[in-house]
Parts: sequence; C-alpha cells; structure tokens
Amino acid sequence: MEQTWEELLTQVMPFFRKEPLRIISDVTPYEEHAQIISVGLLQHSRVLPLEWKVIPGQQKWDRGFWECIDELFKCLAPHIGRAHCTMIGDSAFGCFPMVQLCQQYHWQYLFRIAGHHTCQRRSSQGEFGASRAVSMLVREPGKRFHGSVRLWQDASIETE
Repeated sequence: MEQTWEELLTQVMPFFRKEPLRIISDVTPYEEHAQIISVGLLQHSRVLPLEWKVIPGQQKWDRGFWECIDELFKCLAPHIGRAHCTMIGDSAFGCFPMVQLCQQYHWQYLFRIAGHHTCQRRSSQGEFGASRAVSMLVREPGKRFHGSVRLWQDASIETE
C-alpha cells in the first residue's frame, strides 16, 4: 500500500507544485484508542490527504509526537521539492517544536496559538517589553493586533 501511495504522489504532486502549496496539518482523535495525525493539500476549500499516521490515544508509548510529525514531513518533502509551501495548523501545532520543523524543511507556517502562550511586544524604539499572555494583545472578538512580538521566551522566535 505504501509503495502504491508513494507512486501516486510522485505522479500527482508535480501538477500542484506549479503554484504555492498550502498544507494543512491536523490531529483527529478516534475515541480514546487512537489519534490520526495527517497532512493534506488544501485545494479549493478541500483537503486532499497526502500523508498520515495513526498513533495511540491515551496510552503510553515509546515514540514522541514531534518525531511522528518529522517522519511525515520526511516522506512529504521530496514531493514538495522547491515549491513555495505554507504549513497551516490549529493550536495543537502552534508551538516552537512545529516551527522548528517547518524551518528545517524551509516551509512557511501559519498556526493558531493558544491565548495562554506568552509573548513580548516590541516597542516603537525596538525594545521588547514585559512578558504577557497573547490573549492580552487582542482582548475581544473582532479586534486585531498588528506588530512585532517575541513568542515563547523559553525558546523564542520573533514574528510580525
């Protein structure tokens, strides 16, 4: 099955690489027994599955979540090639390990982050202020924030 899927991706993906790729990462629980980690190609409001992995749900196991994501990315990377790629995901992926993986593969990224994550806002003088919860930047629905921040002080990145 894996060889057949690999051959299909080899034939199909060159067509999609003509334009920037938007790849969706997702984790879907299946009861308490398992979770499905998947990455798919966003095309016309549909997500076409590219790679996936089933992992245990609530039981302990010897492999890490980010290790599994990296395995999926390693399989996917040859099919993306040098195409411009943006990885998109919800808050399950909005963390520094996922950012590191995307940077490793030279992919852009857009992730929702949880409001409790911390950041430091850059002042007009270019200096970072006190650490605060991201939820403090946008306090009510419909409001926006635009500016430069440093996310995750433990292992930080600067973003706009």
